Amino acid sequence: MSTKVIKRKKKLDRLSNLPEPIIFHIHSLTNTKYAVQTCVLSKKWRHHWTHIHILNFDFSSFSRRAALGKFVLRILRHRKPFNLQRLRFHYGYSSSKPPPYIKKIFKHAISHDVKELETELYELPPCVTGVKL
Repeated sequence: MSTKVIKRKKKLDRLSNLPEPIIFHIHSLTNTKYAVQTCVLSKKWRHHWTHIHILNFDFSSFSRRAALGKFVLRILRHRKPFNLQRLRFHYGYSSSKPPPYIKKIFKHAISHDVKELETELYELPPCVTGVKL
């Protein structure tokens, strides 16, 4: 291969040239933490994560419990006000008292008309239990 062909292949960015709905769909299939990290790929990708309709929060991708809470609350504050198709929240361990941000997560889901909610929590906050699902 000539160096001209190699240089041309390096410049071609097939992923960024995909239509935005496909990029958003790819983001929705991954852990939200990793979808947010894609904002460093390019200026074009900087705010893509704010448009996803499926949020996947998983404690196992964080080193500390408090880090998950801060991250989740930041995401909920900064995402676009679209309806949620699905919210997946896995806290990772059982506790008699859920952390204080759990209520905010569920209120956000309800206020954004979440269609599917997946969690392993045994006791849901009152803001959820009073809602007809």
